[in-house]
Amino acid sequence: MTGADTSRQTVHGIEALLSLNEVAQLLGISESGVYRLVRSGELPRVKVGNRTLFEAHEIRRFIASRRGAAEPQKGAINQRTGLGGK
Repeated sequence: MTGADTSRQTVHGIEALLSLNEVAQLLGISESGVYRLVRSGELPRVKVGNRTLFEAHEIRRFIASRRGAAEPQKGAINQRTGLGGK
């Protein structure tokens, strides 16, 4: 399995936890950026010993919440493409 491989196996219906590095790669930010999101309460984490791990469904929820916040208002012009919103 490589870096941010999202085809992680499940054992008894439980998805494998993601490492700090994998989450940073998925989000396209630094590991310290992931820690900032954890400290602010925006990104829940699981501590296992001294490791900081993340549940895949929480990462999906976080990404979905950001997509919703980034969507242009209906009828608004997207400045980058010049196209109208949804």
